[in-house]
Amino acid sequence: EQWIVQTYAGPEQAHVVDLEIIHTPKVDTLVLPKYHYGGFGYRANDAWNFEGTDASPYDSVASVLTSLGDDHTTANHTRPEWVTMWGSISDRIAGIAILSHPTNFRHPQPVRVHPVMPYFTFAPMVLGEFKLLEGAPYRARYRIATFDGQPNPTFLDNLQQSFARL
Repeated sequence: EQWIVQTYAGPEQAHVVDLEIIHTPKVDTLVLPKYHYGGFGYRANDAWNFEGTDASPYDSVASVLTSLGDDHTTANHTRPEWVTMWGSISDRIAGIAILSHPTNFRHPQPVRVHPVMPYFTFAPMVLGEFKLLEGAPYRARYRIATFDGQPNPTFLDNLQQSFARL
């Protein structure tokens, strides 16, 4: 596995990281079965999670929004361009957004957005099995933006459009 990372001081007090992940299998065939999560994900700060009840052992105090307008209750297995999550840390609002590049396999990739835990992932295996072949690189590109305050969907759409041109 190889990672290519570029960082930027972004606009609107955002910090931006472009990440390209290259997997080159060293076995004949690696079969990734259909599954409801996997891929490239984010698990939030523990401050955005607390212990719930016996019936629901965890609960999230983070908010979620996707490029399609979905929140944590409706976003699971949708296919957005980006997902953002934000919440309070030390009495201040902070957030993260992850944007998927249009060249990614099965773009826009389905996302697994956990309904009660502060977790989401881009998961192309949601749509079914796929195979990685020996010596054939699998590439995935993501843009990560961190920010203070509430997310700005227009800013994230613009960030997605500039990312898509790279």
